[in-house]
Amino acid sequence: MNILVEKGVLKELECGSNFAYVLSDNSDFLSTEYKVLQSQSDSNFIKCMKMLYNGQTELYYLLDSYVSLHDILSHVNFDQFTTIVANLLSGIIDVKNNGFLNSLNIDSSFEHIYVDPATYKVGLVYLPLKKHEYPDFFTFENEVRSKLIDVLSTSSMNITPAANMLLVDLQNGTMSIRDLCTKIFDGYYKQNKMIKMKLQAINAPVEGFELLVSKPQYFIGRIPGYKDIVNDGVVNFDKTIGRSHCKITHDGVEFSVTDLNSKNCTFLNGTKLEPFDSKKLKNGDELALAKWKFKVVIA
Repeated sequence: MNILVEKGVLKELECGSNFAYVLSDNSDFLSTEYKVLQSQSDSNFIKCMKMLYNGQTELYYLLDSYVSLHDILSHVNFDQFTTIVANLLSGIIDVKNNGFLNSLNIDSSFEHIYVDPATYKVGLVYLPLKKHEYPDFFTFENEVRSKLIDVLSTSSMNITPAANMLLVDLQNGTMSIRDLCTKIFDGYYKQNKMIKMKLQAINAPVEGFELLVSKPQYFIGRIPGYKDIVNDGVVNFDKTIGRSHCKITHDGVEFSVTDLNSKNCTFLNGTKLEPFDSKKLKNGDELALAKWKFKVVIA
């Protein structure tokens, strides 16, 4: 819900497929910003019309084919979500740089941030008012970040390394929303960007043998599967390798290894790992499964 509605500055009206805000005090309306808003052709704004409702100023918003961000979230995959996020943040930046409009007048409620489901273009609701939801842009930006963090933290999208990486960047207050946009548009959070770790065999009897860690949880063992575990990497040099030996985990930021109670143990840089105790992996580390050694290569 818009904070200005909670404070009684605005009253929301349902208008079929559209919606409107009615001002409690007509003097809060900024006619100059409204005129600038009307002059924005091919913009990121939802079309707004000034009307009267029982003598009070009404701001009527025409939604056309747009649906709310709140409603579309359950129908998009992670790549589509990142496109929406980039378009949203880019729209906020455009308003901030406009010079004639105030980014604090953007309605930050996900119920009133809109998305074209065909293109994922974002439509912003602009409120040409003297009063704002937030005291400054920093607070406004943090609120938008917090809402996006909540989405990633509570949806199934957070199981992917890419989603975790975006989550970490959203939580990083030193990273500007412009930098976030750039990383998204550059494809930084695409799933195929997550394939960036190899285990290169050092003493394997098979020349050039390596394992490409390409999943958030990557299981390694002597056979393709054991009990309820499907091994992604199969190392069948000899029986010293456990049927389900260890797993590599990528949390979106770092890799770690966990021994799965293997008979002949897992070693990291010569130190034996306790069963089910995870240890972080660094580029150049030596990981040994029983007597078979691998070099950790993180691109």
